[in-house]
Order: sequence, then structure tokens, then C-alpha cells
Amino acid sequence: MIHTVTLKQTECRKRNKKIAAAVYLYQADNDGEWGNLRFDFESGTAEIVKLADWDTVKSNIFAKTAIRFVQGLPEARLLKSVVVPFEMGISEKPALPTSTAKATKINPAHTISLRQTECRKTGETITSLSGTADIVKYDFGYEIDPVWEAGNKNIPGIYIEFKEPWLNPKGFEQIVYDVLANTQDMNIIEKPEPEDTPFYINNGTINVGNTNGKVILQTFSLESLVRVAEVFQGKVPMCFLLWKGTGATDLTYDDPLGYASFINLGVKYKAHFIGPCIAGAPNDYPELDQPWQDYLIHRAKMKNHPYTFDTYDQMAKYFGQYNFGVADGMFNPPYLDALFTNHSDMSINYMITHGWRKSPASQTLVDAREVLRKLGYLDNN
Repeated sequence: MIHTVTLKQTECRKRNKKIAAAVYLYQADNDGEWGNLRFDFESGTAEIVKLADWDTVKSNIFAKTAIRFVQGLPEARLLKSVVVPFEMGISEKPALPTSTAKATKINPAHTISLRQTECRKTGETITSLSGTADIVKYDFGYEIDPVWEAGNKNIPGIYIEFKEPWLNPKGFEQIVYDVLANTQDMNIIEKPEPEDTPFYINNGTINVGNTNGKVILQTFSLESLVRVAEVFQGKVPMCFLLWKGTGATDLTYDDPLGYASFINLGVKYKAHFIGPCIAGAPNDYPELDQPWQDYLIHRAKMKNHPYTFDTYDQMAKYFGQYNFGVADGMFNPPYLDALFTNHSDMSINYMITHGWRKSPASQTLVDAREVLRKLGYLDNN
């Protein structure tokens, strides 16, 4: 089975003109929260500071593959970013993160997982600036929430992220468009959904996956944003994700002028959401969702979809309970329209408790551990 580990260098320190240490973020199979790796080249050691989502629980194979790759590089070629393919034949289950992308106004009632059922080489290859690779096709299937009875199952949609175009073959955006068009009820452009289709059915059950409007797109890459706009024409929801840094398409200046310039790019290239990162433990991302920044997003007639909410304090802060809780008529909470979370039970519980989760969304919280146990990811101990 072919997998990939994506590496992004965030820190590099030199001593006596030689690289002494470096820090890398790593991501498993282009999905989920990034892990963190620290390298000490003077002692030849490496440390897994934080395990990435979907990395294997016992063997940490994604982290160890990343470590072997970086330690095998000559100092002169210590890369800023790279995607490393590798084969994994073990059957060990990955560390499963809790569901992501829970919306405040699009409120899932329970949980569901999308499980890979098959991975196979096709015998074809693709070529991009990153090299030549085998075309591998994956088959996925919904694994229905076992809590629901037959006929009352939550069917959510899917969230597709476009990486930097140089990682993909020429025309990749059109390939995605065509695959969605050739897959039953996956391309709302080719087969529009009636506007009166209900979002909820059967006392709060999510109906999105039963409709043609089940796909949302996202990207951090400005170049991908441009290319996706050319193909999809803004007719499928797109989230333009923001990160403060020094990369080619990172937000370098987070003052009003710099922030507005990225919002304007989102508008120009037909994005519907801006996805800023939020501050606070455990990720300690840069702060890109202050009240005035949320105001600028809405002033541009866009929606605000920040990431990633992992604690009660973060929920309370951005919903205006405290810290940002002073409303002055212009900067009014909540400072978001939707949110990404790795702790859906905590986030849903907060929204129910504080009145943000409205009917017809379910007002009942199911213990995520119980759902994972029934899906076979946790034992009964």
C-alpha cells in the first residue's frame, strides 16, 4: 500500500556555519493535523514531539519514515518542504482523530467515519515537478454511526484539499472535476441540487451526503486557488486557508492592509470562506482570527471558518464568552461562522450548553469514545 508523509521545515539553527538543529512539521497521507519532529544533527538524534493524525499508534511509521528521510539528507540539501512516498504493508490501525469540520450553523448530530476499503496500483504513472509516481486509486466507503437505528443514519459530505500544484500532474484540477462529475451525485455543477432540499431529516439527522451538494474544497495555496477557480468557477464552496509565515503564499503581514489583501485574493478567485488559524494551546498557531479580522471577512461578504478548536478555552474565547467578549456594535461574537475541531464532542457540547446549537440539529451528545469503541478503534477496557 502506497502512503505519503509531507514535511515542512519550520526552524533551522546553525552553529559554526553548520546546521545544528531543525524542526519539521509532518503530515500523514495529506490529511489531518500535523505532527512535530525535532532533529539534533550534532548528536544525530531525533524526537517525535507530537504524533500526526493518522500516524500508526505503535510503530509511528509516518514519523519514522520522515526521520529516516531527513537524517539521510546531506546538509546542503536540507529541504524546506517535501513529500516522501513509501510503501506500508502492515495492518496496524492508524491513530484516528475525532471528526473535523463541525459547523456552528451546519451542525452534525452524531459521528461517522470514512474508511478506506481498497488501495491498488493502476499500472499508470503521473509526472509533476516533484517527480514521477505510480497512480494509486483508493476506494472509500461510509462507516455508519452505529448509534443510529436503521433509516436514521447521518450522511455528511466530504472536504477536499488542494495542495501546491507542483505536487500534482498538469491539469489536476480538471481531473478532480471530472472524477466528481463521473461519480454519482458528487458534482453539483453537473447535477444541481434543488434549493428546497432539507439539510436535516428524521429529527436532526444530517442529510448532506444524500444530496448532490456534498463536496467542499479548500486550499492554503494561492496558485491552487487560482487554478481551481478557473475550473470550478466558484460554483462549489471553496475555503481559502490562511497561515502566517514566510512561505511563497503565506500571509507575511497580519496588519489590516496585509490581511485585507488576502481576503481580496479570496474574493477575486471565487472563494466563499476564509479559514484563519487561531491561537492557544495545544497547537499554539499564529493568531489570525481577532475580532477585527473576523469583521473584515464578513465585510467582504465571505464566511469565516477558522482552525483548529481543541480546547474549551478556545471555544469560549472565539464565541465571545471572554477575552474577545466585549461587543461594541462592530466586532460582535461569535468570531466565526463554522469551525474545524479535533474534539467534536467537546465542541458540540459547548455549543449545546451555551445555546449556539439550534433545532432542528440534535440536542443530544453521544460520547465519542463509545462510538469509536463500536467502530472497533477502542477496546472495551
